[in-house]
Amino acid sequence: MYRVEVCGGTTEGGDGYLYCASTALFKVIAGVSEEHFTQHEQRYKARGLTKERMLSGVDLDRIWPLNNTKCTVRRIHKPTKEEFIERCMKPAQACVISEAMEDWEALKSWPLDVLETDPRLAEGIYIGDREEMVPVRVFNRYTKTRAKLDAAPWMVFMPDVFEMYPELLKDYKVPDYFSEEDDFMTGVPDDLRMDWRWIIMAPRGSGSGWHCDPANTTGWLALATGAKLWGLYPPEQAHIPGVKNNYYQKRDYNMDDAYNWWIHTRPSLEHDHRVHSEFSSRVHRVHTEFIPGTLYTYRNMIIVYIPSSYRVHNECIPSTSEVLYTYRNMIIAYIEYDLPRECIQQAGDIVYIPSGWYHAVLNLDHTVAVTQNFCNLYSIKSCLKELKEQADSDGNFIGRTFERLRDMFKGRYPDLFEAGDEDFRAPSPGEGMTLPQMREKQFDDLKNFLST
Repeated sequence: MYRVEVCGGTTEGGDGYLYCASTALFKVIAGVSEEHFTQHEQRYKARGLTKERMLSGVDLDRIWPLNNTKCTVRRIHKPTKEEFIERCMKPAQACVISEAMEDWEALKSWPLDVLETDPRLAEGIYIGDREEMVPVRVFNRYTKTRAKLDAAPWMVFMPDVFEMYPELLKDYKVPDYFSEEDDFMTGVPDDLRMDWRWIIMAPRGSGSGWHCDPANTTGWLALATGAKLWGLYPPEQAHIPGVKNNYYQKRDYNMDDAYNWWIHTRPSLEHDHRVHSEFSSRVHRVHTEFIPGTLYTYRNMIIVYIPSSYRVHNECIPSTSEVLYTYRNMIIAYIEYDLPRECIQQAGDIVYIPSGWYHAVLNLDHTVAVTQNFCNLYSIKSCLKELKEQADSDGNFIGRTFERLRDMFKGRYPDLFEAGDEDFRAPSPGEGMTLPQMREKQFDDLKNFLST
């Protein structure tokens, strides 16, 4: 445990909220002098300062100009529900819906400068994973000061905001395409239902790393203010370049911040594509198709061609090797990666994320959005499969959710369930453990073993 912590926030003000000074990246635990830091703590602080200097020098406007960035995600203008189902839901294709929020009050009432004086939020909001609530004005001040220097700025991600402030519900309305009447989860009791609806307030430069939504749910995100850069990969993309893969859908990513991925990994993919284009044109003159594992020569190199989907299912290929460049007749592994589908979401746009799609988001401006997850007729089968898969790893909560859905819908939708689902039982209380509980038990077992 380091005695120095990465901080985020503003200086202590008359409101009594204590955060770091606007020029300090770190705060030190009370009673500890920096001159007494261990070597590990000194290196930890040095790494953080280096990362901060690197990120603060990046010009987002230059890299992703809002009005001049190519969108490779399908954009649909105010579709009917029937049109949206046929074009996006049935084929499970991500898209951006434009001009479907024109009558939303949120477009006017949710900018942070407005929300900080909104009496409906008088009790405050939660920043990051902090347990104490702070006024919106404190977070708004943070977005304009300290957040510009933070390596990973704090965000507001509140799942219970509409229970705390139900008056906010009138500021938006769920589009017909995502009607809650079509959501199989609607009938699940609150104590068994996963978090499914959030307000997200985020500073420029913050974001969410590559992930799939929990339990293979489908999602949509409506942006009330600001701009977001989206990256999306369909489910058939077996591996996200630069992201750790561990075969668990829920935890099938290393949640590094989106900023780092777009700054470091994304440019390398464009370079890979240029090399692969030259390689393809050269080798295709001799070979009509590439065969995984076959050696080819190109530019004094011997190349082993390995598609990314092939690599994931062959454990003999190191999981850390992605694209290895070397020269002078040395063997290299060339793994073909696709660029993600990308688009900039502006205020008034809604992004639709089908079940199982990996996605990452980078905030190009201060943003406020509402997002919901659901399981409808076109995604419920994937949701059920994932709930069952996760039952043993998330205690009896997820397993009981599956049981409730099965009992509710097995008569009406028998095709949704597999042989053996009728006999499925969630772990009994005390048998299923969450990941933190499992690690705590392992640690206790180790202590007991060492003490004997």
